[in-house]
Amino acid sequence: MLIEVFYNIIKQMKKQFKECMKHLNYDKIISVMKFLDWKWYSLTEPAVPNKKQIKENCKYLFKSALAEYKRSWRWISATWWFEVEVQNDCVSVKFILDYWDVD
Repeated sequence: MLIEVFYNIIKQMKKQFKECMKHLNYDKIISVMKFLDWKWYSLTEPAVPNKKQIKENCKYLFKSALAEYKRSWRWISATWWFEVEVQNDCVSVKFILDYWDVD
């Protein structure tokens, strides 16, 4: 019973992630990255990523966050300027321009 509940939560999170990715404004993200001259250095040569590369990066982050979520029920996975968070059975995908936190 508990395994079935957990499976349904994960299934719902995968749907939420797909919905987030569907509504992410890739053109705006790429435009901002070009304007700020933010490049990814993991590509063959430094360059602003294209839509496919952004999607692949976010998918990787989601899989990483989901794997940790299965152990701790909350996880944030981030790289470069992207963050994927899974918490309280919800998923968020963020493109971060600026952030400050004090604990």
